[in-house]
Amino acid sequence: EYCDLNNMTIYDLHYGGGPLIGSDRDLSFGFILPEQFDSFLFGFKILDILANLLRSKGLDAKVHGNDILVNGRKVCGTFSKKVGNRYVWCAQISFRSYAKHINKLCPKSLKSTKIPSYIPSDIITKDELKESIINAFTKKRA
Repeated sequence: EYCDLNNMTIYDLHYGGGPLIGSDRDLSFGFILPEQFDSFLFGFKILDILANLLRSKGLDAKVHGNDILVNGRKVCGTFSKKVGNRYVWCAQISFRSYAKHINKLCPKSLKSTKIPSYIPSDIITKDELKESIINAFTKKRA
């Protein structure tokens, strides 16, 4: 009921980390990879691409573990999980602040050293970032 009133969803994916909180304002995407892929290295490559995209917009974006921090605050979280003979790798990029909701719904999550934040849409919109990500993965290599 609380989530419905605040237009958000909690995803508990049982992947070893805490739950993800998101809404239609946020950008979530994923990849399904064959088990031969090194999902760990794949994830870092994607995070590097994302951090570079955010830095190109003037944001102080840094990869920190499996997250991206802007000005020391978490704006993107990722996870990977083996399902059968495949890896599922997903990312969620926040364009809305969930700090007060996380405090209410997931107080244990706030014990993390990564303070939640979001990307201001006056710097880059969800659709602009989505288009940049698609372009980064579809541009022809020389």
